[in-house]
Amino acid sequence: MKRLIAIAALAAAFAAPAALADHHGAKKTFADLDADSSGGVTLAEIQATKPEMTAEKFAKYDTDGSGDISAAEHDAWKAAKADKKKDGDKASY
Repeated sequence: MKRLIAIAALAAAFAAPAALADHHGAKKTFADLDADSSGGVTLAEIQATKPEMTAEKFAKYDTDGSGDISAAEHDAWKAAKADKKKDGDKASY
């Protein structure tokens, strides 16, 4: 049991800096998110780096209802996010 706790603590110690680095700047590419290189990103794959992603939000971006987000759907998501940020920036002036 002590060994399991030690392994978990070690894993958390290595994961925390990576999670913080992602949160504070580095944008994840489609290839980064597609952990199994299947050509589609599942909810679980996104939640690995964005735990706040809900099934409802995921479904919004999975426009064809396939259960994963394709590269084209990912690009559309990023473009929509950039447009929203751009519009928000204009509104804040």
